[in-house]
Amino acid sequence: MLALAAFLGLLLRRNPYTPPPVRWALVVSVILAVLTLHLLAYRTGLLAFYVMLIVEAVRLLLRRRVLGGVALLCALSVVPWLAYQTLEPVQQRMHATIWDVQQFQQEHDINQYSLSRRFAAWKTAVIVAQQHPWLGVGPADAYQA
Repeated sequence: MLALAAFLGLLLRRNPYTPPPVRWALVVSVILAVLTLHLLAYRTGLLAFYVMLIVEAVRLLLRRRVLGGVALLCALSVVPWLAYQTLEPVQQRMHATIWDVQQFQQEHDINQYSLSRRFAAWKTAVIVAQQHPWLGVGPADAYQA
């Protein structure tokens, strides 16, 4: 939600009908949303945020704003690498994520690992969807399926 709030704030700021004081308030709220997203280090939110930044860079390139698009793509390449090289919490989070994925791959007990549980839920959802492709499964039948 924070990633979406940041991008929707930027879109609202671009609207020509947005008054200047509201534009500044939107800039502040976007900055706060992005900072909060990074401080809380929500992997899914960060993934969504950076995917939207890549989409924005492609949009800039397609609109022939080459300098802005290339600059954004370069920043998206360099900034995460610099963060990993200089910030110990980023390194710890990365190692924890890799450990989490390894627990899922090696079929160990994944009850204490959030990412592995998401992978397991996705795997189960794919199996249920394959078994019931047309009508799916409702909440009452989910456990049975």
